[in-house]
Amino acid sequence: MPITTSVLLDTNILLRTQFDKQSHITNASRASVALRSRGNRLVITVQNLAEFWNVSTRPESDNGHGISTKEAMTRLQFFERSFTIFAESRQSYRHWKELIERHDVHGKQAHDTRLVGIMLASGIGSILTFNTKDFVRFPEIITLHPDQVLAELQ
Repeated sequence: MPITTSVLLDTNILLRTQFDKQSHITNASRASVALRSRGNRLVITVQNLAEFWNVSTRPESDNGHGISTKEAMTRLQFFERSFTIFAESRQSYRHWKELIERHDVHGKQAHDTRLVGIMLASGIGSILTFNTKDFVRFPEIITLHPDQVLAELQ
């Protein structure tokens, strides 16, 4: 089956595939597998990797996972082998700047807007995220929740 669409995995998807204690195979993992089986190319950004590193190595007392830098590096290398990685470009910066102005983006929302800027510059049409509300302001992209992807399999 040919690749039809690229789907960006939000950082919360990466974190849940690595640290979710609720089940052996999380909804994040199952949804990622389902998207791949439909022919979607799963992609991440340098920003996702930096955010993953931040949360993974931050102490549990600061809402992190407290793993060692050696273990975090092993997990980063897994992501590097598993997904296409996109970086920022001048074009993604222009998209980001236009989006923050048009949507009056404040504070931490700039991080999600930065991902959308990279998506638009790179032709990535969809994002898989547990935080769909963070992306509803951007009609240029399709926001997918893992539960929605899994429901489509039923």
